[in-house]
Amino acid sequence: ALISFAAPMLVRLLLGSGYEVAVPVLRWLALLLPIITIATVLGTFWALPHKRDRLVLGATIAAGMTNLSLAAILVPRIEALGMATAVVCAESVVGTTLAMAYVRWRAVTPGEAAVIL
Repeated sequence: ALISFAAPMLVRLLLGSGYEVAVPVLRWLALLLPIITIATVLGTFWALPHKRDRLVLGATIAAGMTNLSLAAILVPRIEALGMATAVVCAESVVGTTLAMAYVRWRAVTPGEAAVIL
């Protein structure tokens, strides 16, 4: 939230005048902080130690396909903001996939979790 609020000042400070069009892009990219944090924690501290390598790989492949598809559609139309949107959506795929799998895993007893997933 702080980066989104401070985006105009940060862009002016780091890039100088004339780069005001980067403010909405920075605001979109600021959404990545919590999304990537969730995905990293779940991937590194839950999925991989519990031998959910295929889940992580599948989420990563799905995110890559999402990123490429959305980039092809959005970048020609809205340029940098389109790419920022594609990246945020792709990272959301990873975070959402891992979060849903974790919630499902926690809903059963630990002995049964390995059989279901």
